[in-house]
Amino acid sequence: MQQQMSAFEHYEHGLVLKQVKMFSQAIDDFRKAALDPAFAGKADLQVALCLKSADRHEEAVMAFRQALATHTFSPVEQRYVLYYLGQTLESLGRHEESLEIYE
Repeated sequence: MQQQMSAFEHYEHGLVLKQVKMFSQAIDDFRKAALDPAFAGKADLQVALCLKSADRHEEAVMAFRQALATHTFSPVEQRYVLYYLGQTLESLGRHEESLEIYE
């Protein structure tokens, strides 16, 4: 009988997959990790970063917003997430939105 992975194990496995650019598989692991409230924010952020790396920018914008909605980041971490969101919006040509985010 196969033992289920914990949220921590899914998160760590996702990081390894992300590092070797296996973004779809990493996203699956991060989404499983995000089911645990202790990992929700940072796992959602990793989903967004994977989507951005895979040139799935529209989906990445939604994932960055979802990560921010968890309210689990420190003010410094939140600024980093907002910066990545702004960059992604810029890459989509959504300059007005990105300026709002940067402010």
